[in-house]
Amino acid sequence: MNDGANKGGVAALLAFMRFWQSAEWRACIAEMGRASADTETHTRGMWRKGRLRHTGLMACVVADFPVPEIGGSDETAYYGGHLIGESMSHANAERVIACVNACRGIPTAILLAMANAHDDEVVVDAEVVTA
Repeated sequence: MNDGANKGGVAALLAFMRFWQSAEWRACIAEMGRASADTETHTRGMWRKGRLRHTGLMACVVADFPVPEIGGSDETAYYGGHLIGESMSHANAERVIACVNACRGIPTAILLAMANAHDDEVVVDAEVVTA
């Protein structure tokens, strides 16, 4: 592991978390959320680990709201909720759930822009700009 890269990543994460908890960020996200509410199509609500009765080796991700695009999503007795995704490792399921739940309320366009931004860029209204 590269300790320098790891320290830089941790510092960036801490800086983002401080900003993310600020009133300024929340106001910005609230405004963007209102603007994009009609275009967000992902499953709403908190996501969680479901259960797969046939194996303990794999995990599934479920929610309390139906996912009409996925056949079998309504098999809530089997999955422990409305199926979002299955056949993933427990570690991957936990990471997906943690990320989705932590980013609740942030428009997907903002998340995609942040994920694709380079170290010297910032995201402003879902657009990546050089810092």
